[in-house]
Order: sequence, then structure tokens, then C-alpha cells
Amino acid sequence: MLDDADMQERDGSKRQRDRTGLFGANQSFIIPRRQFLRMSLKIELFALGCAKCRLIESATHAALEEMGLNIDVDKLQDTEEAKRRGVTTQPALFINGKLMVQGRVPSIDEIKDMINRSRGLVTDYRVF
Repeated sequence: MLDDADMQERDGSKRQRDRTGLFGANQSFIIPRRQFLRMSLKIELFALGCAKCRLIESATHAALEEMGLNIDVDKLQDTEEAKRRGVTTQPALFINGKLMVQGRVPSIDEIKDMINRSRGLVTDYRVF
């Protein structure tokens, strides 16, 4: 059984935790820019082996290499999963679970632009 000193110590530490909240006094919700740039991307290709499928796979790898990113590209082979995700024609490129392009092979620059938009980076400076 706990004595009065133990109870006060427990109550005091609980009150301190309640005041600082979930993230503590010195933490914030803002993600530093360098940490944001390192956030992981998930890139998936739905490609069953046709000529366009091989082209989009090599273009995706080339875009990642030009950007200096070391990201694995997953290949989806399950047609039922592709249908559930909204794919109607192949090849299809998903970035972070979002269908970016299907039925055609985008250029390397287009793929780099899609990756940058998915990372939250501005690629068109004309908007400023």
C-alpha cells in the first residue's frame, strides 16, 4: 500500500504531465524543413510487363536517380487490388497511395514534378 508521500509524489508528477500536454513544453507541431524533405515516399507501379510498363518503370527509376532519392519502387501485380484503387488501364503510377497517372508513360521531368508535389515542394515558381 502507498503512503502519503508516495501519493503526493504521484499526484505532483501527474499534474506536471497534464500541464505540459502530449508533446511537452518544448515540442511543437511544426516539422522542420530538413526533416520534411526526408519524409518517406511510397511509390508503386501497377505494371504487368507490357512495353509501356517497362518504360514507366525505367523512367521512374531514372527520375529518382536524378533527384538523388533512394526510394524503393514497389510493383503491384494484383489486378483486383488495382481495380479497387481505381486503375482502368495500365501502366499506373501511385505516389503515397494517390493515383498520379495511368495509361501512358510520363516523361522523367513529369515524374520528378509529381514526386515534388507529393513531397509538398513548390515546382512552379510563377505562382509567386
